[in-house]
Order: sequence, then C-alpha cells, then structure tokens
Amino acid sequence: MGGGVPMQTDIFSLVIIAVVAGSFLYAGYNIWRTKKNGIETDAFVTRIEERETHDSDGVTYYDDYYVRYQDQEGRTTEATISNPKRKGLAPGARIRIRYLPEKPNSVVYIGLKKDE
Repeated sequence: MGGGVPMQTDIFSLVIIAVVAGSFLYAGYNIWRTKKNGIETDAFVTRIEERETHDSDGVTYYDDYYVRYQDQEGRTTEATISNPKRKGLAPGARIRIRYLPEKPNSVVYIGLKKDE
C-alpha cells in the first residue's frame, strides 16, 4: 500500500520542529539566566562584523558586535553580542554587559556605559 513513507516524513518533521524549538528555548533560558544572575561589568566594542542569512524571504543581515572585558578574576575575555538592541555602536564604544563566570564568552548587552 505504500503508506509508510508519509508516516516517516511526519515523524522526521516533528523531530526537526522539536530540535528547533528546543534550541530557541535553551537560548532564551540562557539569556534570561545571564540577565538575572550574571555579573555586570564594563566592556568595549572591538569590532563589528556583518553576516547574512538566506531563506525563502530573501537575505537578512545581522551585526555581530565583538566586545572585550575583564572578568572578576582579572582575565580579559572577548565575546560576541549578536544584534544588541542599540544599533549604531562603533568600535571603541563603552558599554555595560552581564556574563556568567562559567560561560564568559556568552554575554548580554545591558546598555551604554554611563560616565562617572
């Protein structure tokens, strides 16, 4: 009867949807956890790289902001922030970030550094 192929396709589609949804949930959880429990510190933008993705809607451009900061142990770390809420940051801009000590390369943009 040949009915096995559609069932396999349906299961495969469900697995793909579950993996994609799980990835989004995991990323969202990590951002939330970093915002809630992360250590806030100063950082500065070292460079900006544009990247693009292609899908059925065409091309979408994203900016990856590379930032450098010192953690609470005094180690210098470089991390990437993809598409911070504030656009127009330039290399050398001083910003505030949050990071988790166990994931120093995963940072969340908080805002511009306020002059003291």
